Amino acid sequence: MNDAVAFKQALTTAPGNTRVSITAESIAAFDAAFQKLKVKQAITSRNRRGSAAARNVEWAKAENKVRNWIITVQGAADKAPDTLTSIAIIKDCGLKPRKDRVYSKPDIEVRNDDRVPRLLHLISKAAHRRLKALYVWEVSINGKTFIPVKHSMKCKTTWRTNVARGSKLTFRKRIDTNSSDEPGIWSALFSLIVA
Repeated sequence: MNDAVAFKQALTTAPGNTRVSITAESIAAFDAAFQKLKVKQAITSRNRRGSAAARNVEWAKAENKVRNWIITVQGAADKAPDTLTSIAIIKDCGLKPRKDRVYSKPDIEVRNDDRVPRLLHLISKAAHRRLKALYVWEVSINGKTFIPVKHSMKCKTTWRTNVARGSKLTFRKRIDTNSSDEPGIWSALFSLIVA
């Protein structure tokens, strides 16, 4: 109950009321439903027979008003020009966003193996699951001239290099799929110090 009152307060004062507009009728309807809920809750706390069911009816009415306000805030956040503005709208209205950041898997990643020296894990963002894909990996010592090192049908594979530990290698990859006769586009470069 306290959360609903705090939410109403955030929506009716700045900065919440500058982000969304809640009608006076909606506020009055919530206040009336909330007052009835408080009365029914007081009766329920005295263990009167049938009072819990009556309280639950009033609770549903008040909850319905709050859910409508949440939908209004969500609509305003959805219309925002970018993610940061959406998050600001949600927070200004007294709510919490589900996530502040969206996780995006990197397109290309290369890691040293923890136990085997000079063994590298080549990791690519996977192609669509309905496509057959060939992952083509190339490496360069100078960052300009690339040579092919691995062709794999899986997005995660390993490759053992013969360069000395501490050397810098630059990788790129492309994904060739059965949806096109053209070869895929080369990824961004990824550099790594061999351990």
